[in-house]
Amino acid sequence: MAALGLREDPFLLWVAENEINEQIAKGNYRNPLFYSFFTPVYNQRGVPIPIRYLRQERHHIIYGNPGAGKTSLRLWLELECRLIPNNTLVVTYTPGEGELQPHTEEEHDRQMAQSFVSDLIIQIIEQLDSLHYEEMPIAPLAAFITAFPEISRAVEGMIAEIQQQADANKNAVAIEQHWHRLGRYAVQPVPYSETRAAFLQRLAQALKQSSSFEFEKNKERAFTRVLSAASLAHAWGFERVYLLLDGVDNRETKAEEMFNSLRPLLNAIQAFTKQRIYYKMFLPRQIRRAVDRHLSQLKNELKNELFPTISRDTIVWRPNSLKNVIVERFRAAGAPYISSLNELADEEIKGELEEAVIRMANRSPRRLVEIISRLIDNHLRNREQPEENLFFTKQDLVRTQEEMEPKRRPLNP
Repeated sequence: MAALGLREDPFLLWVAENEINEQIAKGNYRNPLFYSFFTPVYNQRGVPIPIRYLRQERHHIIYGNPGAGKTSLRLWLELECRLIPNNTLVVTYTPGEGELQPHTEEEHDRQMAQSFVSDLIIQIIEQLDSLHYEEMPIAPLAAFITAFPEISRAVEGMIAEIQQQADANKNAVAIEQHWHRLGRYAVQPVPYSETRAAFLQRLAQALKQSSSFEFEKNKERAFTRVLSAASLAHAWGFERVYLLLDGVDNRETKAEEMFNSLRPLLNAIQAFTKQRIYYKMFLPRQIRRAVDRHLSQLKNELKNELFPTISRDTIVWRPNSLKNVIVERFRAAGAPYISSLNELADEEIKGELEEAVIRMANRSPRRLVEIISRLIDNHLRNREQPEENLFFTKQDLVRTQEEMEPKRRPLNP
């Protein structure tokens, strides 16, 4: 890597969240390598799916096979919304992360509301200068936090640690380093300031005096916690909420089970739309028909009401777009002059290395990165001395093919 002029290995890991976590473990909270590049994602018509399209005030469903880049697209959308908020609160909900896969409205409501309050706290602090927080309802915010003991402990611990660091370092504190307490990543610097110090002090006092939020008990109204959280977000100046849903297949792998878990969320789409909560769903391709059929049924059941607009796309990778993944990763790691993997091949495979790797990837960017990572590992094993040939050889490629071909799975076109 050093010989190529790379700052770090852009192919070390091939799962988006693992890439970010690896950087954070090294102390790089602000600018993980993952956020340094964006590879355009294309739909089934060969048309790009731009972030600005996903930022439209409507529901979006993005389908994709495992490893197609659904989570990467979700993380890039979150990044964009937090860097340029435009009065939008972005909430990340991954229902497969909890101890149990939620299947009922009550289970989803509880888990989603916890995600809601974590993102709300962080984005209030990030955007504090534009929210005129002195006029905002801090007591209801504290009561909402208190309703979730795990979140409450995390917030109280975060505030105490920030204050200790501020006292010890003359207010030189990078607040964003504490987002991991709430299960979120830093996407921009959030320096300690008088405004943020005053807000955190007021919030800490409110938490000590607060009693738990009383959620409305109404059997006719589903998702009372989430809808209450949305009302609180609107009171704090957020005009709309984008609910980024991902990870339905983290725990479940059977299509029927995944769809059954998702059904209560689909049933709530009308109620959420009325509160300006918009789904940005990143779903496994294998449940596309079941989801589309259920949404059609919901639409048919509404006689005099308009059904919300839902845009739907399926991620499809073609050879040229996979080549862009390679180029973008080299560029982000400090080698913009590398435009093809073939430039790193010896004479025997110079014209075929990249094409062979892309064929093995089978239209999966995750698999592509894993293949290149293994190719690098095999190359290093095959070299007896560090100063030997820096170029990939036929032996490197053959060994990588032997390792990866048994793992290959056919994907839908």
